[in-house]
Amino acid sequence: MAKGALPPVERLERIDRFAKLGLLLCALWPVLASPAAIPPLPVPAFAPYPGVRVEEYVIAGDTEDQIDQSLRGSPIRNQVVPSEQAIAATWLEPEWHWSRAVDAQGRCKPVDIEVTLTTRVMLPRLLDAPAAIAANWRVFRTSVEEHEAGHLRIGFDGKARVAAALAASDCLLAELNARLTWHQVEREQAAFDASECHADIETGYATEASCVPYDAAARSR
Repeated sequence: MAKGALPPVERLERIDRFAKLGLLLCALWPVLASPAAIPPLPVPAFAPYPGVRVEEYVIAGDTEDQIDQSLRGSPIRNQVVPSEQAIAATWLEPEWHWSRAVDAQGRCKPVDIEVTLTTRVMLPRLLDAPAAIAANWRVFRTSVEEHEAGHLRIGFDGKARVAAALAASDCLLAELNARLTWHQVEREQAAFDASECHADIETGYATEASCVPYDAAARSR
């Protein structure tokens, strides 16, 4: 054994401890290296609608033009034109369950009706902008939030209408009537977008009120 060297057994034990420490650090590295998640901003317009999951993607810019360009890199696909991006989006996934029961007249009717609506909204978030730009952005972001709240309103109203359609149906037509009711809700969502010029928002990055690009809309305020 060389002078100053550890005995073979102790040397192996120390190597084993270092190996285990290395494996632990490798396992924890994705957590240690990733930045802390920024919680989404509160959205007062969504308060009437329980259970809405809000997600945000970060944009950057010190000028209106830079912000407009950053918005054009949105991760959201336009739901009407999939080859293009959208500034914001709301996803609504209804689900319904019911049981069968025979009433006094011998008719099969849906009972124990339960309709749920899974909701998710994605919004842009601007970080570290100059004060004047940030003030304009807050106005713009609020207009986007209010638009998406309109989609939530239609969706939650549709949820109640699906429950009513099931309750008014017999067992044979219950599923068909529920699906037809939700299809009507989807048509109303499309009409809502059209009425607020949202087709231009999603393809031209505009505000609902003016239907012009964000940078021009912000400079006009």
